[in-house]
Amino acid sequence: MAKETQKYNTKEFFSNNPGFRFESGVKIPDGDLKGKTVDWGTITDNGQGIFYYTDGYKKDICHGTSYEICGVRSEEKDYAKILTAASGHILIDAQDGDIILKGRNIRLTAEDGQGEITLVSGKHVYIKAAVTHIKGTNVNILASNNLSAGGTFVESSGAVSNESGTQTDMFQGSFLGKIFKWIDKFKDFLGKCE
Repeated sequence: MAKETQKYNTKEFFSNNPGFRFESGVKIPDGDLKGKTVDWGTITDNGQGIFYYTDGYKKDICHGTSYEICGVRSEEKDYAKILTAASGHILIDAQDGDIILKGRNIRLTAEDGQGEITLVSGKHVYIKAAVTHIKGTNVNILASNNLSAGGTFVESSGAVSNESGTQTDMFQGSFLGKIFKWIDKFKDFLGKCE
């Protein structure tokens, strides 16, 4: 595709300088951002730079580590860094590495009353703490193979009932009824694990 011919009223600017280039109003002719128009951008001879596009898209190009320091003069309860998406999602993608979150406290909150927090792992999820609390209106723990629980002292109580049994107990009652009861109890949980 040939580049568009510049006309007398074309709002296009570029300035080549030793080691870098400024540009504005330039339409991208190829690549991953083909067709977008540069609002303002600068790029170095090494291919690193910052670009804003007229449709609101922004692209930073950094060949190494992007390192930012903020909050040097912030008060203790101030936010030193705010990342806000007025609409849409936020994606953090480490394509060939780990994502590490470090802080004095780490809090995950789904604000919406219908919101949820989902942890999915193809291998394992490991939780370690001096004290661990799990609290919910309905709490289900399901293991497709083995479920182990142990401690120096183990307590089990129920306000109305406290039941335990084995698969062989199902044969003493209605087997089909027990199966349907089990499926109904864990159907939401099983759907989220797929």
